[in-house]
Amino acid sequence: MRSRLANAGVGLWAGLVLLAFSFLYWMQADALPRSSLGGSVGSDGLPKLLGGALAVMSCLLIVQSLLASPEKRQQDREGLPSRLELLRALGFWVIAAGFVLALPWLGYPVAVAAVLLAIGMYYGRRPSAWLIGFALAGAAIFYLLFHTLLGVPVPTGIFMDLLAR
Repeated sequence: MRSRLANAGVGLWAGLVLLAFSFLYWMQADALPRSSLGGSVGSDGLPKLLGGALAVMSCLLIVQSLLASPEKRQQDREGLPSRLELLRALGFWVIAAGFVLALPWLGYPVAVAAVLLAIGMYYGRRPSAWLIGFALAGAAIFYLLFHTLLGVPVPTGIFMDLLAR
């Protein structure tokens, strides 16, 4: 007969991965530079709080999976996403990673328009005037919201530099 640890299943592994992630997150938060202008709670306060909360939730998930009945563990296994669903999610993450990598060079408005167009096409829309208009309008709205209204500095990229000349 297999041990409870061997039968713990998805919840245990997810909890262990999230616990490791929370540790790495905490370490990165702890490495944030300290400011003499900060009060009693520095710039690392909120990230450390989030890392600690993730660690607590991960431990609860681990305990819950170890105490779960065999029927519950079987239900958890049956509720897992299919391989196709995982690949579609991975494709979305690849688009997001491309956005992050292209952002400094393309600039915020162009990168946002490109990612909105790519996501629309990824989810089945054919390239059309409507989809291009949606991507351009979305980029303009996000640029106005973050750069103009909220004053968040956004990367300008090579295209905005060329237009400014």
